[in-house]
Order: sequence, then C-alpha cells, then structure tokens
Amino acid sequence: MPPHATDCPGAPALRPPRAPPWAVADLFRLSGETYRRPHLVPPAQQRVMRDLAACRTAQCGGHAAHWPTCGFERYAYHSCRHRHCPKCQTCTQGQWVENRTAALLPVHWGKFTLALHPWDEPISRAAKTAEDLRVKMATPLIGETMGLDTVKTGNKWWE
Repeated sequence: MPPHATDCPGAPALRPPRAPPWAVADLFRLSGETYRRPHLVPPAQQRVMRDLAACRTAQCGGHAAHWPTCGFERYAYHSCRHRHCPKCQTCTQGQWVENRTAALLPVHWGKFTLALHPWDEPISRAAKTAEDLRVKMATPLIGETMGLDTVKTGNKWWE
C-alpha cells in the first residue's frame, strides 16, 4: 500500500515504521497450517491460531479512508480484538497492569504469638518503603472492603 502523499495540505509527515518485520499473525499465515499437520494441536489453540492469522485482513472487514483534497484512498483492515493477539491487546494489557499497580496493597501480615518483632513492624516497614519509593500504599482497616477504583491511601491506623 503506498504511503499518503505528504504534499497534501494538512497531511502529517509519515515516519518510517518501527515495527518488527514479522508479526505473530504473519507467522501463523505462512506456516500455521504446515505446523498443524504433523502436530496435535488442541481445537481451542487451532481457533486462536486462525483468529490471529485473520487479524487485520479482509476476513475481519475494514473501512476506506479518503482524502478529498488529493484524492488518496487507503483501506484499513479491522483488528480481531482477540485477547491473545499481541497487536490488538498490547494497549489493553498495559492499561490493565497500570490499573492494578495504582497502589501497593500489603497482605499476609498480622500478630503472631511466636513473632520476634512487634505486630505492626511489617506494615510500618512497608509504609516507609512505599514512602521512600513514592508509591501509593492502600491501608484499609482489617475487614474493610475496598475496590480497586477507590483506593484510600495515607491512613496509618496502626500508629
């Protein structure tokens, strides 16, 4: 597909692509069937391989973009949006990880009769480390319910 002409008024200059030359979908398209013949691949994995091979092809459909000022047209194929697809889920996966790391949540600490340290030492050390690293730390009361979207920080109830 030829790149959009940069002499079109208001068109951004195209940067060279930095993607690797081969994607997982390309490998499945080129050699997926050859691999599946001699190997026993479970049906669920075969379905994933077929879905990934169809990503950003005519099988998933697409839409046409048209620039009326210069007459250039480009057809863009839709993605498969499969949860195993590295092209489709990279941003979603990054957002999921970011949401889960919004605050540190210390677990498995408490008062033990045989412990050689005060009962609040683990939580105090975790709070100091989080403060030094400038990481938020959620400290709900024991038994308090807490959602990931409503993280309360800064509550040092053990002091």
